[in-house]
Amino acid sequence: MYEEDNAQWGLVHGFVLDGKGGAQAVARAQLDDLQLEDGQSLWLHWDRSHPQTQSWLRRDSGLSEFACDLLLEENTRPRALPLPDDELLLFLRGVNLNPGAEPEDMVSVRISAGVRRVISLRLRPLRATEDLIERLQAGKGPKNPSELILQLSDYLTDKVEDLVTGLSDLVDEQEEKVDGNESTLPDHGLLLNIRRRAAGLRRFLSPQRDIYAQLTRSQLPWLSHDDGLYWNELNNRLLRYLEELELTRERIGLLLETENRRLDVRMNHIMFRFGIITCIFLPMSFVTGLLGINVGGIPGAESPYGFLVACLLMVLIGLGQWLLFRRLRWV
Repeated sequence: MYEEDNAQWGLVHGFVLDGKGGAQAVARAQLDDLQLEDGQSLWLHWDRSHPQTQSWLRRDSGLSEFACDLLLEENTRPRALPLPDDELLLFLRGVNLNPGAEPEDMVSVRISAGVRRVISLRLRPLRATEDLIERLQAGKGPKNPSELILQLSDYLTDKVEDLVTGLSDLVDEQEEKVDGNESTLPDHGLLLNIRRRAAGLRRFLSPQRDIYAQLTRSQLPWLSHDDGLYWNELNNRLLRYLEELELTRERIGLLLETENRRLDVRMNHIMFRFGIITCIFLPMSFVTGLLGINVGGIPGAESPYGFLVACLLMVLIGLGQWLLFRRLRWV
């Protein structure tokens, strides 16, 4: 109910977590006087491009200038950076599911998390945050900042699984087409597009997996010790997706090699046929050239049967060559 008011200030969503899995929405105007009770924590999700977001972050968030600069910088890669006062900066990437966008053009979400507050920033809408809000509204969401960033990372990873599986299925279809018919060539353009998308995903997923491994060993006091097991599971899932992407790229390489091999075989067959045709007509060309020279004494020049004899001679030469090629198993 605060969406319109919040939008004017760049605040996409604001929630006070009740510590039991539920949350209460808050407006931007309430932040200055907001007092959290025991067990409660605050989650603020901002539009990074909004001028009011940048103003609030630098003046009212309480974060250092260094942290604000990192959160607002134009280009980032996945990383985790501990800060003083047991705070954590977390930069993650999620699949871009916005209309008209390339899924592998992953959306960045920047997070500043502490004991009782989580600040997240995005430039483009992120489906993972919407899923998290649905769980909060159902009373089954995170109870504290530790669970919030863990569940958000879990939703980000779920979207990756769907995309990786989709790329693998596309390669499966191409393999089935190629295996089912020796004369069928794979879709070269599609395979190159899949390989490009896989490379784009690996660019961000590889450092993101390292972040999950780092959080597994984190000593921050507000990160639940039990959550380490879940961070490790996210690490293993991303590792499996990275291995699947690598396997997908290798399978694409094999398909492209198959395409090149079949093209080479087809070209060799064509050149072989041209070679056979050339061998057959080369002696005939020699005979016709010899008989066509403009000198006296050409056999059959004065005979009415000269042309017929010449044609029969070339037919016999061609027949003899064909029998020779058959004997040599060239045809």
